[in-house]
Amino acid sequence: MDAFSRNAFSDLVVNRQSFRYRIVSGKHDSPIHIKKDDDVLLVSKDSISRKSNLSYLDNWLSGEDEVYIVVDEAHHATARSYHDVLKYIKDKKTIKGVKILGLTATPFRTSKQERGLLGEIFGDDIVYKTDLDTLIKRRISSTPICEDCNTEIAIGCEIGLKALKSIQRLDVIPDDIARHIADNKKRNHVIVATYLENYKKYAQTIVFALNRVHAFTLKALFEEMGKKYNIKAGVIV
Repeated sequence: MDAFSRNAFSDLVVNRQSFRYRIVSGKHDSPIHIKKDDDVLLVSKDSISRKSNLSYLDNWLSGEDEVYIVVDEAHHATARSYHDVLKYIKDKKTIKGVKILGLTATPFRTSKQERGLLGEIFGDDIVYKTDLDTLIKRRISSTPICEDCNTEIAIGCEIGLKALKSIQRLDVIPDDIARHIADNKKRNHVIVATYLENYKKYAQTIVFALNRVHAFTLKALFEEMGKKYNIKAGVIV
């Protein structure tokens, strides 16, 4: 909401002095409090996608000429929860026009079948895109400093070419290989030891784990091996 309110005013909105916002999520407001005069709803899909909650949109949608739907993490829009919300709004006979905009930082995380389904949702395909180099040059993204750390552990040698291409395309590691990596004690030890050897340089650090189990495994290992450095670790799922 802060980002929206900072950027919502321009020469295109000369007849508006302010907007009325409502955030609907598990830790903010409830769908039951949605009002007709709310201009902008920022809603989590889990808070609105249940059938019992979708009806709370009825009064807000009634009598509107156009409704604009912005879908964040749009590469997930083929999921049932997104589909139910979009269909509910588009099926409303009282609305003259529904426009949908999808936003995603990872449009490549889709299979061939999902790309077809996304094309049905976002009929204009990709209307704007940029790349990492451009974002770095504009100082929107940080410049990565890459350091290789060879664990000397061979993983996934038997997965086959098809599975390898799927990993490269979807950026998702199959569950069985992920478990094998997460459970590898030697590899986990190398990760923590590499940090501890450079803890003054790295200071506060975010470690992206493979899955929930891997995250808690690394947390325990960081605290066990880092006792003499007074290293504290937490997990965010």
